Amino acid sequence: MPVTLQQKVEPGNDEYTTKLDQAERLLIAGQLQEVEPIVAELLLQDERNPRANLIAGIFFKLQGRSADAKSILRPLSERDSSVGAIAKLHLCEILLRGGEVGLAIETFEALKNSKWTSNQDRHAAARVLNELGYRHDANEQIRALLRFGEATLEELRCLAAPERAYFPFATKPGVESIPKFGLLNVARCLHSEGDIRDAVEIIRESEELADGNPVVVAYWGQLLLESQQFDLLDEWVASTESKLQRYPSYWLAVGGWAMRRKDFTSAVRCFAEAICREPASVSAHDQLALAFAGLGDLQNETRFRSRATEVESALLQTRKVIESPVANWSDVVDLTVMLRGLDRPFEAICWAKLGAQRFGLSADHLTKIETARQNELRTESSTSSLKSRLCGIEIDRYALKIDDVIAAELGSKKSKGGIESAKLEMKCLPPKFVNVAEQTGIHFLYRNSAPPIQRAFRIYEAYGAGIAAIDYDQDGAVDFYLGQGAADLPDGPASDANELFRNLRGRFQSVGAETGSNDFGYTFGVTSGDINQDGFPDIVVGNMGENTILINQGDGTFVSHAPGTDSWRESYFTASVAIADVSGDNVPDVIEVNYLDDKSIYEKVNIAPNGVIANGPRPLQFIPAVDRVFVSDRQGDFISQKLGDGGSSDAATGLGLVVTDIDDDGKIDLYIANDLMPNFYWKPTFEKDSAVNSLKFIDQAVAKGVAIGNQGMPLGSMGIASADFDGNGLLDLHVTNFYNQWSNHYIQRSDSGFNDQALPSQLDTATYPMVGFGVEALDYDNNSTIDLVIGNGHIEDIGDGSEFRMPTQIFSGNGTTFEQMNVDGDPYWNRPHLARSLITCDWNRDGRIDVAVSDLLEPFVLLENRTQSQRNKWIQLRLVGTETERDAIGTRVQVSYTLAGSSRMFTQFVTTGDGYMCRNEPILSFGGETMPAGVDISIRWTSGMIQEISNVLVNHRYLIVEGDDAVYFD
Repeated sequence: MPVTLQQKVEPGNDEYTTKLDQAERLLIAGQLQEVEPIVAELLLQDERNPRANLIAGIFFKLQGRSADAKSILRPLSERDSSVGAIAKLHLCEILLRGGEVGLAIETFEALKNSKWTSNQDRHAAARVLNELGYRHDANEQIRALLRFGEATLEELRCLAAPERAYFPFATKPGVESIPKFGLLNVARCLHSEGDIRDAVEIIRESEELADGNPVVVAYWGQLLLESQQFDLLDEWVASTESKLQRYPSYWLAVGGWAMRRKDFTSAVRCFAEAICREPASVSAHDQLALAFAGLGDLQNETRFRSRATEVESALLQTRKVIESPVANWSDVVDLTVMLRGLDRPFEAICWAKLGAQRFGLSADHLTKIETARQNELRTESSTSSLKSRLCGIEIDRYALKIDDVIAAELGSKKSKGGIESAKLEMKCLPPKFVNVAEQTGIHFLYRNSAPPIQRAFRIYEAYGAGIAAIDYDQDGAVDFYLGQGAADLPDGPASDANELFRNLRGRFQSVGAETGSNDFGYTFGVTSGDINQDGFPDIVVGNMGENTILINQGDGTFVSHAPGTDSWRESYFTASVAIADVSGDNVPDVIEVNYLDDKSIYEKVNIAPNGVIANGPRPLQFIPAVDRVFVSDRQGDFISQKLGDGGSSDAATGLGLVVTDIDDDGKIDLYIANDLMPNFYWKPTFEKDSAVNSLKFIDQAVAKGVAIGNQGMPLGSMGIASADFDGNGLLDLHVTNFYNQWSNHYIQRSDSGFNDQALPSQLDTATYPMVGFGVEALDYDNNSTIDLVIGNGHIEDIGDGSEFRMPTQIFSGNGTTFEQMNVDGDPYWNRPHLARSLITCDWNRDGRIDVAVSDLLEPFVLLENRTQSQRNKWIQLRLVGTETERDAIGTRVQVSYTLAGSSRMFTQFVTTGDGYMCRNEPILSFGGETMPAGVDISIRWTSGMIQEISNVLVNHRYLIVEGDDAVYFD
């Protein structure tokens, strides 16, 4: 801390005062050796002189003689004078660095509010607190400065980003950085850059945590929540002290803990308390919206979703004003308008003052700004200001129930910190996949425009198109339907159509034109399913604009069918589609996931003269769209129904989709991955045998814990994989996210809620630097545990040195954790790509699951699985419903056997939607190293029928029909 002294003439002779002034000048200049004899002489002459004692105390502090300094500064700090204020400031620094944090913070608070404290002192206090990582305490000093119109540019930046480290780190810091930058700054840097494991370890091993430093202990709770160490979080909540309640981290942690327990009332209170302390906390606003969603309070959920967006926009505008070389006065004006709208008027006034000075505005303008500050001081009301920041809610209406829960549920168990996972010892084989697309006759290149463009994408030009596996001719060999763009929207017609490739037992033939399936829309999502229940799979195409239904005629051709409802012709950016019975009448409906509803998406993207794309399109700058279901009227037509209430609060940036009975309650659920908005988990409710309008959809994503990840904010979610990853018989969900956001790995509990287990599953580090699109679950080596394949690639070649193309990844699972594997067999795995949609299939019917991938700029690939897993057994099942609709979506299948007295059981579900703009081959494939020659199969059909089949031979594919106890080779 710079030496802070105020010149004030004390009573006494002129010679004594001259020596005091000389000592101050030498002290400020750092000439300590010359100060010492003068101080000694001054104290000898008058040992009670306040200025002499202040100089002596600061001198001892600078020499590292903390005990001597405290003995002098402590009594001085109690004086009601400017000397007392300066003594408090230096005493605080000694206390902080000596670990007496609680006392230091109390002293800083007294300093902040003292009439004798100068703004110079407050600047110095904020600086030392920030340098040590006490960001909230520093911001409290800065907020005091705001009222005087005196905050600096750096201090205003701190207010706008309260959760970031104070120092800009050029490289990743470590333990060795702590002495220079402070424990909390190092941990916050690691945390904000996604290295949460390292942040956890640095805090866990720190003396500050062991000593009960309240700032560190509060932050530790937030880290425990976000690193998914829920047992330790329980202990932390049970042991916290009231002094932690000063800090936003405490309230964020306790609020997250309450959310997991579905105590949404307490969660509302917690997140509101966090906002009261740091009104620029984006995560607190996001989570408060989710807490209101849990309460079913749509009005307040909508308010805080909007407020979270406004807070984030103000942060982005702040960065623009500070960092952009072309920032101008109008940018400052825009920022001040935003801040006033967020009820942060003193921040707005300080920005206006700094902007006026920076851009050379007149003295009259500065006078008007000062007048505005004075007016604000006269009219401000802390109560009304707080209520405005909280969008009008009465915080006291939401009672905390934390103590009751602690007393009733939490014991005194103690665990060691650290992110740990138990591993099952499973033998995984090295994966080997070979691209056989070209040699088998599949020549297909997706085109994102006409002609294709390589960068500066409009938002829709970056997302690619989907793949649907379909056996359209029912010959037992999987065919592929591939989406195409190939148009310069909004007016340009598509130059190329979607394509259907027929599998002729080893060779594929392009048959789109001759089958009538060659839709010329600008396509994103595609799917297949038996809409009219005639035994032949149909196709649904999700386009920009009107979507297409292609009805399979059973003679090798398709006929386009447009539902009679006018809403079918409404123009949306449809990302994913699916065919499933969501209305409970055993007849399939069509699900449509829409991304945006905004014509401004067609505006061109500008490239700066240096080649950098600084402000590419972002999803939240456009109007999101409402998702829809087209419910079959059982007469060959459909009735349109929007998900939720159909209002703006249910509009979102939907991309990925999975449809099945996720929570195993016998009803079909819809899980939708939204881009930078909370994900949806739609639960249909209906009365059987009643009118179609009895069907309603309720979003349970918040209640089930799958709306957002443990980072506390909505993520850039895109793809979804579903499987029983942990082997407990329940369906789990894996969601891919944007760059610098690791995947979510939601593991379902017995109460049908989910825990995000990305970190314990060891999926964070490898997925964090990727932009994940398509993802699928598979057992690539047939060893019985579920693996993952993820297609990655950025949405723009920004030109700033960041990676554009990214590798496709395979992760081997052992039931608990995942390991990224090196893949052999093809040059494809040695190069990065722009993978988009991704599906699984067994195209050559050898019992090993293959993978097909679409790419934004490269040809379609069919990755044939050649992993040396022949010693492992397998069985594949295709199901046909009779009481259930024919595709049997939502049906649960369990394969079990007993070996050496030990029983094993594996569970899979029939799904559709299948992730990102796609449809997998509709087979269930089970593998096992120890699987015997015959296995037992138990099926719970969506109709509720239970079907048991015993001793089915392995290493074959079978057709099973609902109600028919025979199995048929397929």
